[in-house]
Parts: sequence; C-alpha cells; structure tokens
Amino acid sequence: MVRGFKSGCTKVYKEVYGSGENAAEVHGGENAAEVHGGENAAGVHGNEDAAPMHFARIFASRGSIWQEDKAYYHERILHAPGQLRRMIDYVKDNPRRLWIKSHNPELFRLHRRTEAAGLLFTSMGNHFILEWPDRQVVEMSRSATDEEVQERLRMVLAAAHNGTVTYTAAISEGEKLIARTLREQGYPLVVLLNDGFPKEGSPHERYYKPGGVYFEACSRGQLLLMEPTEEAFRDEGVMAAAEESLRKKAEARHYSYTPIPLTSQRYRFIALNEMGKRLVGE
Repeated sequence: MVRGFKSGCTKVYKEVYGSGENAAEVHGGENAAEVHGGENAAGVHGNEDAAPMHFARIFASRGSIWQEDKAYYHERILHAPGQLRRMIDYVKDNPRRLWIKSHNPELFRLHRRTEAAGLLFTSMGNHFILEWPDRQVVEMSRSATDEEVQERLRMVLAAAHNGTVTYTAAISEGEKLIARTLREQGYPLVVLLNDGFPKEGSPHERYYKPGGVYFEACSRGQLLLMEPTEEAFRDEGVMAAAEESLRKKAEARHYSYTPIPLTSQRYRFIALNEMGKRLVGE
C-alpha cells in the first residue's frame, strides 16, 4: 500500500513537472524567462503558490521525489491519535534544532570510546558531568508503591539541589518519573542506555541527534547519555554484581536462582543499574 502511494506520487510529479511548459520553467529551458516574467512570476518570487515550483526545482535532476539516502530520514507510518500533528511540529522545529546543534557541536558529538570507572561507553552530551564529585544513583523496583517513589523523588531532588549529579538507567516507572522531574527542573543527569545510539558505521550515525526532551536537555548542557559497549556488559565485575543482584531478587521471592543469558534484556537492565552504582562509586 505504501509503495503504491509513493509510486503514484512520483508518477504525478513526472506528469506535472517532467515535460512541457513546466519542465522548461523548472529546468531553465528557452521558455523559462517568459514564464518567470509572466503571470507566474509572483509564484516564483514569494507567493504561496511558489511552493510547488520550488519543490519541483529541487527535485528536477532526480527520477523520484522520495529521499533515497536513508542517512537523511526515518520512514514511519503514523497511526496514533495526534501523531501527525506532533510529526508536523517536529519537522517545523528542524531548523531551530539544526542551529542549536551547529552552534554546540561538542554537546552533540558522538563519542565511541568514552572510558569511565574502567568501562567503555558510546556517549553524547556534556562530558564535564562525569567529573563532578558528588553523585547518586537512582534504582527503583518496578513494584515500588507511589508513596515509595515520591519519597525517593524528594530525597533525590534534595541532593540534586545541593549539587549532586544523578545517574539512572530510567527503566522502571519510578526511575522514569525521577529522571523526568530532574530534567524538567534543570538538574544535571546521566542516563544509561541499553540501545540508544545508531550502530557504528550505520548510515544514520553521522546525522544522529537525541530526540525530543533529550535534545533540549543536551543543548543546555545538563545531560549526558551513555550506552555501554559489549565489552562493558561482559566485564567480569559487572557480570558478578549483576549475578549477585539477580540471586538476591530470587531469594527474596523464594525462587531458586537460575543464571540468565548475557544477551537477555533482563541481564542488560540489571547490568545497567550495576554500572550506575560503579560509576557513582558505590
């Protein structure tokens, strides 16, 4: 269905702008001067009707109106209520984000070998945050009550107000709430990601930037995103700490402990929290 829609749009484009008078105008043929000086001149020089003409001129040398280089776009189907409006707003905001990124290049540079606490990460953001001496890690169980989450939030905010940097994997709902509150109030934050950056050598690597609220926090220098490398997930200390944590969880629930694969999501989430503890010195 999508392929048919795209083919139909390309066909209309070729029919309207690929031949005849329109082609002369777009491609600079012998009739172009007449058309530009005639009734369509206003459309070319700033009228709202200029959009199709400028659009055609941009794609005049191509056989398709669709971007072929996947490094420049992410194709997706919009299906949720309000998603189209959010996407339109996102596209309109692109020039502002580009200006911010171009004027703060170091905050948006992808670092592939960031070392911290003996572990290697891919990272982006304000790396000076790593050097801050006062640190705290936020780890909360998925089963934490609202009262427990709110109490932890009060403690974390009090420490952040006194200059403490917060590290979190932001996995459970409680962790997400605390991370969001810190971000909204402008406190420095280090977020550990399981799979947050494009793969090295992928077409999207060069043009990557964090999305939404992460972009805004990154542009203000209050955020550092860190994704552990595979070496970090297989670090002996991290594996031992994760295994001990899983064993304690099993014992607390009166289950017999069974080792889980290092490639499982459960291990990786536990490992992220253990890396957070290691980074803050716990």
